[in-house]
Parts: sequence; C-alpha cells; structure tokens
Amino acid sequence: RDNTVDTKLIMETLKPKAGMRIVDLGAGMGYFTFKLAPIVGDSGRIYATDSHPCAVRYLKTGALALGLTNVEVIHGYDVVSPYEKIDAFLMVNLHSIEAEIATRSFFLKTYARIHESLKPGGKVIIWNPSVRSNSIGRGEVVMQEPAELIDAMELMGFRTARVITEFEGITSEPDLPAFLVFEKKNFSASAL
Repeated sequence: RDNTVDTKLIMETLKPKAGMRIVDLGAGMGYFTFKLAPIVGDSGRIYATDSHPCAVRYLKTGALALGLTNVEVIHGYDVVSPYEKIDAFLMVNLHSIEAEIATRSFFLKTYARIHESLKPGGKVIIWNPSVRSNSIGRGEVVMQEPAELIDAMELMGFRTARVITEFEGITSEPDLPAFLVFEKKNFSASAL
C-alpha cells in the first residue's frame, strides 16, 4: 500500500514531522495511524478514531504491540477538544460507516468541530469522500460530490487548497475517488 496513489498523495501533502498532532478519523485497521506514529514521535500524538468495536480493539492491540505510546484510540467519530490544537485531520475511505451516524447533519457537525480543533493553517486531507451507509443494505450515498463538500467546507471557514478528481489508471466506476485538501484560514483581528 505504500506505493498506492492515495498513500503517496497523502504523505506528500501531510509532510509529517516530529511533534505533529494528527487525527486519523475512521482509522480502520490503522494503516496511517501506525505509519505516522513513529514519525511524529514522543513529542507528537496520533488520535485514531473508529466506530467499529473490532477496529478499536485492533488499534489498541496494535499500538500496544508496537510500543506506540503516542497513539490515543477513540471509539466513535468524536473529534478532540479545541485545546488540543491539531495539525491535521486525515479521512481515508469513509464509505462504510454505521447507519446511525451516516447523515449529512453528522458530517456538518463533525466538520465544524474539526474547524474548532485545528490550528490556523491546519489541514483536512480527504481521500474518496463518497460516503455510503452499507450497514443498512441500501448503499445510500450521504455525501458524494466533491463540489458539495467543497462548498460546505468553505462556508465553515476552510480554504480549498487542492482538488484532484481524475487519476490516470483509476476507473473504479461508479465511485471514482477524489483527493481534497482544505486548510483552516488564518484570521486576524485586522481582518474583522
């Protein structure tokens, strides 16, 4: 997976370094959590969140087995408090979330909390924003169009930094991936 399009784009954009605080939202089996934790080191922190109990157990067990004391596993999609001052939020393939949270209002509320928690200039990196609630069997699309997500993020005070919706060699219809990067705007008192 180290050589896949998404991993390369994410790592090039994130530019992880010692001391960073990163939230892996919907961490799953922890590919990025376990990849990033050694890079951010003891002075940094990785917050790995997932709603599935098996994923949470796997994340906790994996962090313990690897001796990663800088990984905090959070059950659910609740984001950390604003005082944590997060450098980046990472969301990769959030397309199999539980039905009870697969709603537009959940995502808008979550993005608002993300904005509060991010440092000025902090990044939100999203790979494949097509979100489907497949636990109810209907495959309902919650937020599929990148343009819709861009509009919502900009309304909440994010700047769209990068959008890629076409990738050479990737034709996985109907869920073509998208790579979106947003940054928290730096507001100053003089701008008010």
